[in-house]
This record gives sequence, structure tokens and C-alpha cells, in this order.
Amino acid sequence: MAESKEARNKALVLKAFDTLFNKRDYEAAGRYWSPNYIQHSAHIEPGRDGLFNLIRNAPDTLRYEHQLAVALSAAVERVYPLDQFKEAFEQSLKPNRSGKILFKFGAH
Repeated sequence: MAESKEARNKALVLKAFDTLFNKRDYEAAGRYWSPNYIQHSAHIEPGRDGLFNLIRNAPDTLRYEHQLAVALSAAVERVYPLDQFKEAFEQSLKPNRSGKILFKFGAH
């Protein structure tokens, strides 16, 4: 059975996030994020470089896990829209926090 377009798209997005947030392979991540990437968060520098610099300056302990993995492995204290990454990241570093961040995509 052929893999659906949705399944291929999901795999692509998960690979992109793993490449940037977990492996921190900026050269490979550049193949997933366009040079014309628009950063909509006012808390992150503009463009692809702004996002990449945010991750470059983040502690090595910052990891990305998609929602299902996070939901199965730890209690979720709060769900953040992706554009609130910086706030979520800062909250995750506070004492007695798991360090895990859960993001929602789109208007759910």
C-alpha cells in the first residue's frame, strides 16, 4: 500500500523539526526552511536566521518531541501556539518543570 500524501507530509515536518531542534544540523535544516521563511513571532529575530539563531543559543537540553510523544511521556502543564516558542521555552526552564514543550499547530 502506498503511503498517503498526508503521511509523507507529516514525516517531512517531523524530520525537519528533528533536524533543527534535536540534531542542530543547520546546514541540513536549511533544506527544509526557505531563505524567505517569515518568522511571525515578535519574540524571535526575523527570518530563517532568527529561528536558527534562537536554537543555536538554546541549551543543549532543549529537545523537540511532537505532541503525541509528549502526551504519552509526561503530564502536559500548558499547550502553546508555535508563535509563543520563546515564552514556552522560558517557562520550561523554571524550577520543577519537565523542560518539555507542547505546541499546537493551526487553529484547533
